[in-house]
Amino acid sequence: MLDQRTSSASWGWLLALGILTALFGLIIIANVVAATAAGMAFLGILLLAAAIVQLFAAFRGPDHGSHLLVGILYGLAGVAFLSRPLAASIGLTVIVGFAFIVVGALRLYVGNHVRRVANGTWIMLGGVVSIIAGLMILTGLPTTALWVIGFIIGIEMLMNGITYMLLALGIRHETRALRHA
Repeated sequence: MLDQRTSSASWGWLLALGILTALFGLIIIANVVAATAAGMAFLGILLLAAAIVQLFAAFRGPDHGSHLLVGILYGLAGVAFLSRPLAASIGLTVIVGFAFIVVGALRLYVGNHVRRVANGTWIMLGGVVSIIAGLMILTGLPTTALWVIGFIIGIEMLMNGITYMLLALGIRHETRALRHA
């Protein structure tokens, strides 16, 4: 059950967060190449930070060897992401392309097995679309590496923003319904 005071105070902030997040998602979608480059830099920085934590743990904790090895690998990956962002983007784009194909194949399998119980045809259609998208991503390399990661980040932010807005409006509706009950 919703607390009326908390809900009426928070739905507006949640709506504003949703609007801003969706707006940022649209801006990213309009600038996918820059977003991909920024994403590679951000991942590089995160990998370097993780390397520092792992190296610190290597000299503080009981399992020195594995922390040292992971720290070195994270550090090398972080440097690679920062110094060769296009190569890093190509690598991630290949992973995304294959992930789409695997997910598509799984949807075909599941859709075929639930065809009579659920609307498996739509599940299978989603699988075909995923496989086609994965093949388009992979066959478009290296060009797709310039925009795919940024596009996915933008879509994710846009969908999160829409989700926040819908949640805020739902909370507002429930809060008003509680007041009138």
